[in-house]
Amino acid sequence: MPITTLYEYPFTAERLEYWGFQHLAHHRDVIRVAFETDGTKLQELILDPFNPMDKGALQIWLNAHQQMHDETNAYLGLDGHAIWEVDWFEPDQMEPWLAIHAAEHLNWGKILNLG
Repeated sequence: MPITTLYEYPFTAERLEYWGFQHLAHHRDVIRVAFETDGTKLQELILDPFNPMDKGALQIWLNAHQQMHDETNAYLGLDGHAIWEVDWFEPDQMEPWLAIHAAEHLNWGKILNLG
């Protein structure tokens, strides 16, 4: 899965669909490798598909997503970031959020040899 996808702002429905799929695929890779490595069972919560246009659904997604990041970071002994709060439609918030978020995924991939 190309981590670079996670740095890209998904500004169309098609890009969001692609971003969401690739994003969940990476979370699944992390979950799989953790289990294969030492039997650790990290949770998989519903992250895809999601609709950022529905503010209630977006908040549920952000909370579930934060929970998965917190659990993964704890497993790997990393300090994480607060990614649960962002205005998905505000590029000034999204661009730094995407960078911080993708950097966490990149670090996980390096530690777990996901490529």
